[in-house]
Amino acid sequence: MWLLALRDYDVFHLLDYLALGVGVAAYLVLEASSNPEWRNHRFEALRWGVAIALMWSSLEKFAYPDWFYPLVQEKPFLTFGMPRDVFIPMAGVAEFTMGFGLIWTPLVRRLSAIALFIIFNAAVYPFGRTDLIGHALIMAVVVAIAADHSREVHFLPALKRRLAGVPAGLAAALVIFTTGYWGLHIAIYGIGGDIGTPAGERLTHTPNPEHPHGMHGAAAIGSTAPDAYRAAMERMHGPMMRGITNADPDAAFVLGMIPHHQGAVDMAEIVLKFGKDPRNQHFAREIIDTQRREIGEMRAWLSQKSIPQP
Repeated sequence: MWLLALRDYDVFHLLDYLALGVGVAAYLVLEASSNPEWRNHRFEALRWGVAIALMWSSLEKFAYPDWFYPLVQEKPFLTFGMPRDVFIPMAGVAEFTMGFGLIWTPLVRRLSAIALFIIFNAAVYPFGRTDLIGHALIMAVVVAIAADHSREVHFLPALKRRLAGVPAGLAAALVIFTTGYWGLHIAIYGIGGDIGTPAGERLTHTPNPEHPHGMHGAAAIGSTAPDAYRAAMERMHGPMMRGITNADPDAAFVLGMIPHHQGAVDMAEIVLKFGKDPRNQHFAREIIDTQRREIGEMRAWLSQKSIPQP
């Protein structure tokens, strides 16, 4: 399934799923092993797979915080009243720390697993069953980790059993993962973020915040550029015309401008997918960044005025 996903998604942003899949696969292989010594390591392989996946994906909140701006603006209660630029990195720190906890001592890993299970379940209420389906495998794994009765510590046992080893281990994990994340990012995309990257891969750098790993919008439909452009314009026209019929001229402006901006984003994504001209690619990325920011600001204005979101 992971290899099939490479047809449509960026490999860099699929690495967390790769770690999760390898961890689950290793668990199944070790569980079926007739060698007792190998079998004893099955939960350890599972823990490492999920831990690496969570720690890797948590760094997106530092590398691409703007991905999450529209999300917290649309659902402001998620931030518990904190500014978004405070909440998003804090969420990244929490995710990284709980992922790290899954590879620590029996008590710490169980507490981390329980906390993660509660968080993933809490996300179902605002985001619905799609979120439940998307996180079902991770939720099943953390339940297995929480229920694991083994007390063995196979990796650096002396360090793990000392309280002083926790900050040292966490700091080492942070250095390893941040170095690996940004080092691989530079290797794939270059110093500027997109050097040497095929257009289809660059596209995933401007994802839907609720589904940040894949192509979306107009660029995700249509096998040719004309089909995609036509679909984007058709999708923009109706909401834009409905928005400008609002009796309040200020509300009409914002309600019409949001789909208009989204149409520009969709067109920019299409040229990133199908276009070849470097200058146009540059224009498209600037349009995506600017228009997404403005869409988020306009949605925040609608929320302040208690006007239903388009």
